[in-house]
Amino acid sequence: MRHAWILSGGLLGAVALVACSAPESSSRWAAPAVAPPASAALPPTGQLFVQVVWPRRVQVIPYSTNLIDLSIRDSLGNEVASTSISQSTGQTTSQATLTILAGNITVDANAYATSTLVATGSATASVPINRQATASLTLTPLYVPTISSFQPNAGPGALITITGSNFGASGVPLSVAFAGITSPTCVASDSSELTAEVPSGFASGSIVVTANGVPSATSSAFSLLTQLSAVSMPDATLSVNQTLSLSVAASDSAGAVSDPYVTWEVLSGSNVYDKPGGTFSAATGSATVFTASATGSGILEAQSGSLIATASLVVQ
Repeated sequence: MRHAWILSGGLLGAVALVACSAPESSSRWAAPAVAPPASAALPPTGQLFVQVVWPRRVQVIPYSTNLIDLSIRDSLGNEVASTSISQSTGQTTSQATLTILAGNITVDANAYATSTLVATGSATASVPINRQATASLTLTPLYVPTISSFQPNAGPGALITITGSNFGASGVPLSVAFAGITSPTCVASDSSELTAEVPSGFASGSIVVTANGVPSATSSAFSLLTQLSAVSMPDATLSVNQTLSLSVAASDSAGAVSDPYVTWEVLSGSNVYDKPGGTFSAATGSATVFTASATGSGILEAQSGSLIATASLVVQ
């Protein structure tokens, strides 16, 4: 007879452990043996088979994990066995076998990306003689991405800034999803700020940042704009130092949106060397004030991704 217990870890990455008790020896026709003294009796042992399926996609085990240290403790808290499971380049599974005493045990796991601790976990199991036992081990990442703010409600193709924490170091896999649609472009300037392109194909939903295979909690709702129209954006002729109030209206599939992400810019007209100069009181948002500072002729533009509203501008 033999028994087994299995530990599996998170989503697509898995840590599987199988314990099998040592077979009982018996011989029906064997000659009687002299029983050894009670003090010489050996406790029953079993074998602990450990297998790690290394992560390749989104999972609880961070993507960069390449080493897992396991410590097995008895019911008194004494360590009775330990091992390290490492990953070689291109390897999808790793395994090891340990001989342990039968009884109640605790398995502690520490996952590392090279020398950096990235996840921990613990599980308990009872390893009885000639029966099976199972337990589940879930690794908890130490560095979970968080979203603290983002530029809301923009058109498809707009580049928005998302701030938070634990977006990862350079080279760590990073992605951003809007209502489950993955952004085609995502670049982190550091571990607390990234820029993502708004995809098409959704109406409204939350944002999720996944760094090193670990997803963030969902953000508040983000709406995909479908229309941008001028409210106060006339073709204008101004003098230097004169101001002009500008505003646009935006809507999504459900109706008007009160806080769209819109950028403002002065573009060159037909003569690229005759671009008018000036500043905006607010570089983003649905309303701003333009102050002319240099003569020329060009175009006032409000933009949110592929959505654009324009007006001609002359400063004289």
